Amino acid sequence: MCAGGWLWAAPAPPADSLSLDLEYKVFVRGVRVGAAHIRSETSGGRYRVCGLMHTTNVWARIAPWESRFDVRGRIEEERAVPEELHVHTRAGKKRDRRIHVTDGVLRQVREGETQEEVPAPEGVDFVSFFWVTALCDAELVLNNGRRLYPMMLRERMLADDGTETCDYEVLDDDGDASPAGFVVVERHGRRVAKTVNMPAKLRRQLRLVDASVSNDAQPAACSLPDLGAGVGGQ
Repeated sequence: MCAGGWLWAAPAPPADSLSLDLEYKVFVRGVRVGAAHIRSETSGGRYRVCGLMHTTNVWARIAPWESRFDVRGRIEEERAVPEELHVHTRAGKKRDRRIHVTDGVLRQVREGETQEEVPAPEGVDFVSFFWVTALCDAELVLNNGRRLYPMMLRERMLADDGTETCDYEVLDDDGDASPAGFVVVERHGRRVAKTVNMPAKLRRQLRLVDASVSNDAQPAACSLPDLGAGVGGQ
């Protein structure tokens, strides 16, 4: 494995007209707590990523939590440009949040109450980045739809098999840095995250279990329902 340097060839753009199903195990502080199921579709320079992340087994009873997401956008110069994002997160019996980001505006409904509209965060959302065009840039600005995560590259490594490891420092709202990073592999012509170590405050790690090409007759159709109901007048 070699470290540093920027001399290898640029990654190929995402394969067009492809529907990829990805399965992950989810860990918190090294303990397996859940799973993630993700559908990533590209066609004609556009993309859609949707999925479900949730606690499983005993954790589904102790700390029930799930997050459904649906993001659509376009691909420009090998990078995802999100245009619309829906996220619906539920935790326990009382915590429920829906967010809708489009046209530079963030709309939220928390526990059934509509929040004031605010400008959407800068950068690209985690979903679009990790499952459409994951690139080891020197500086990244990612978001979860609501909050920014500015990231500065600490180390970049490339293995002989093409696996790329990207280690970052992430700055929080107080300016404190915490480690984060990801490992990228190619599956069916698409660069996807093999592992994702999220910033300390999120404390989650995703590990890829399986990647397969979807056999759906309609490659542009996502298997999950529209998540925008109740947000932004939809």
